[in-house]
Amino acid sequence: MAAIRWTALHCSLAAFTLKLDDDCFIRVRPLLAQLKAFGTRNAEGDEDSSPSLAPADLYGLLRTDEAVVRDPAVRYAVAPRYWPYARYPPFLAGVYLLRGGTTASKLYSAIVSEPTTDTLPALFIEDAYVTGLLAAKASLGIADLPGVVTLFTEEDKWEQLERAMAALEAADDNGEKEQYLIFYESLEEEDLRRFWRVFEDE
Repeated sequence: MAAIRWTALHCSLAAFTLKLDDDCFIRVRPLLAQLKAFGTRNAEGDEDSSPSLAPADLYGLLRTDEAVVRDPAVRYAVAPRYWPYARYPPFLAGVYLLRGGTTASKLYSAIVSEPTTDTLPALFIEDAYVTGLLAAKASLGIADLPGVVTLFTEEDKWEQLERAMAALEAADDNGEKEQYLIFYESLEEEDLRRFWRVFEDE
């Protein structure tokens, strides 16, 4: 909530703002190139074959049928008294883009105008609360962020990295290297440093 307020107050003129957890890695230059290309296409009305952003206000990893965890032994469990429904509304998991400062302002207004009611509970599941409940209250659209390779650390992260690098090399051979990698969930400092070394020449 503090980040949304800070963005609304200090980044109102930004075309995009990115929220990223501190245990994540992202290829910044390809991301910036794609956003700049989108801005140019949007202004000029041009179309090309590179990934484009669907009309929306928030972008990330879209979840449309996420079940609510009830087991109290699980970290993300939510009791029925806080959210009585079996599933969450559509939301963006983890990493997301806020498109423009007005998006953050609208989210913050939704928080302060009705912080907790029977229809809008203040859930501690941040992504479902902010990009699901608050976004819907503020009439903000949500959509997938295109061109993303998202790696989950339930698998061996280095095996995943090798597969992702192979996919990127193939895309580069085809002139389609408009992808950027997001790695998240419990990356250690040395993991991040290793990723930086892999991509330092980009």
